Amino acid sequence: TPVGTVTVTVIDNEIPGGVSIIQSGGATIVYEGGATATYAVVLTVSPSSDVTITATPDARVTVSNGLGGRTLVFTTANWNVAQTFTVTAVDDTVVEGVHTGTITHASTGGGYDAVAIVPLTATINDNDLPVVTVAESGGTTVTEGTALGSPGYSDTYTVVLGRQPSGTVTVTAATDGQVVAIGPAGTNKLTFTTVNWNVAQTVTVTAVDDAVVEGTPHNGVITHTASGGGYTGCAIATVTAGVTDNDTPSVLVAQSGGSTTVTEGALLGAPGYSDTYTVVLGAQPSAPVTITAAAEVGPGTWPTKALVSAPGGTPGARAGLTSPAT
Repeated sequence: TPVGTVTVTVIDNEIPGGVSIIQSGGATIVYEGGATATYAVVLTVSPSSDVTITATPDARVTVSNGLGGRTLVFTTANWNVAQTFTVTAVDDTVVEGVHTGTITHASTGGGYDAVAIVPLTATINDNDLPVVTVAESGGTTVTEGTALGSPGYSDTYTVVLGRQPSGTVTVTAATDGQVVAIGPAGTNKLTFTTVNWNVAQTVTVTAVDDAVVEGTPHNGVITHTASGGGYTGCAIATVTAGVTDNDTPSVLVAQSGGSTTVTEGALLGAPGYSDTYTVVLGAQPSAPVTITAAAEVGPGTWPTKALVSAPGGTPGARAGLTSPAT
């Protein structure tokens, strides 16, 4: 008598396989235009048939199995023998600084379908150094107090990036208080993107019209810093603007009663022993100013011979306001 078909369900007691990613030295470090790196792949459990591991890199790195492909095949015989992928950085022309590339993996066959595999992150050292070019046309010169549109009111220079950034770059112009630097957006900040990075932007410089006597010319210094897009900390040239001053130095001497009169031989404290006058600057100086008073003490055109001293000082000192007769 025929016997019916029996369906038997077999429950596997093998733990689902895994895939190990082994980085040499614990990290994968590559260089644009330079050194490559390798990492190893190995199965953790014997497969039931061939297993294919496929590596998929992002746009910043490439991966090779040494034969021009991106796959490794493990059999039931070599499943526990590590195989190697080589990682190479993509040598682009973008300023990125130290950045990363990611490699994902997929497995198929031999009971390893859809097994989760940890992605690998490679550290990439960039060979594209950031460059910011500052260009002055014959130097930068401005004049205090000049009317808008008149010669000397303003001068300009340009700023441009030398290599494509990896993102938006902000260049900030900082001044020392002698001048003002303004970019196209009406501020002291210039914005360069991955699109307009090679288009020069103009900075307009004007003098600060202060009331300080500084001489002509004195300098206004403009420094620059960059941030973002791989340009953070990039060295940028300084602009030194020559500033023509419109503040004229003057010293005002005022005699009490309109004249200074002293009497020879007068006793200390007696009428005619001394007279005074005052000295004051006509405009604020940019640094301490020393006024030296020198009295004629020999034959000459003056009708008297006088010694000049500062208040409380010794008569004859080469500075001061008090004039006793001799």
